[in-house]
Amino acid sequence: MFSRLFLSVAFIAGTTIAQPVLTAVDLDGDGLIDTIKNSSYSGKTGVEQHISVQNGKNGITYNTVKIASAECFFSLIPLNNPCPGDSFYSQFLKVVEDSICKGFSFEKQPDNSLLWLLDYYDSPSVVDTFCYQDRWGGIPASFNSYFTIISRNQYPHILQNCPKQLTHTIKNDSITDSLFTNADQYYVLYFMHNHGFSQTELIRPVPTCGKPDIAVYKTKHAVLIKKDGLFNWIFIADNVGRLRQPTVGDITLKNNIATIELKTVYEKRVIINNITNRAFFIRETIKQ
Repeated sequence: MFSRLFLSVAFIAGTTIAQPVLTAVDLDGDGLIDTIKNSSYSGKTGVEQHISVQNGKNGITYNTVKIASAECFFSLIPLNNPCPGDSFYSQFLKVVEDSICKGFSFEKQPDNSLLWLLDYYDSPSVVDTFCYQDRWGGIPASFNSYFTIISRNQYPHILQNCPKQLTHTIKNDSITDSLFTNADQYYVLYFMHNHGFSQTELIRPVPTCGKPDIAVYKTKHAVLIKKDGLFNWIFIADNVGRLRQPTVGDITLKNNIATIELKTVYEKRVIINNITNRAFFIRETIKQ
């Protein structure tokens, strides 16, 4: 048995609130009706989607939320099994993948650009100075957005360091706070398509910048170096304004020091990146 109830849409102070869509369906084939509640909100710079699934057998409810910002490259979807050992949890995850993650392919291993961002936000000293890992590899044939899964043990500081708009909802409700606080895993939706200048021009060489053994490339929001046919992401700008607008400007490389001009709607920054010890810091910030 399968049924849905569609309700109205409200508009409040620039925020569109779609009333919950309720779905009654037997998810696990036990003959009992389970209930899916799907709620969504959208504002000027982001969207939220709340998923709640109630097990018709024992009444246990599983919850999660997606908060996506037009200024950020990824979204963290908190996952926690309130009843460890309950096989129904796998049905809940399938609902999440079919709704929140719909249209995104699953990748078991994050690519090097997403690993750079995850490392950055997991760094205890994140903000102005960061030492990144050397990860040399190829460039994907396309910058398609995808989702992957990470554990909280892998990235214990990411929740406290990631942009606040990714963990705070429009309503700032206690349920959402507890979801992030208690999560032991996250689905990560990575909006990688925002890097490319177009579908056919993913990266752009910086012809006047480089050394005999190192070439420099950029995306709309990142800088890469190429050596011996392999690429290394050395800087990615995130949470710097709407990602549809390029932020990386002029780049120079001298004595292994890359100077990166970063332009956002809010400010202009000069980033100094030492490619020898893999560290960068913000040298100067000028409010626009």
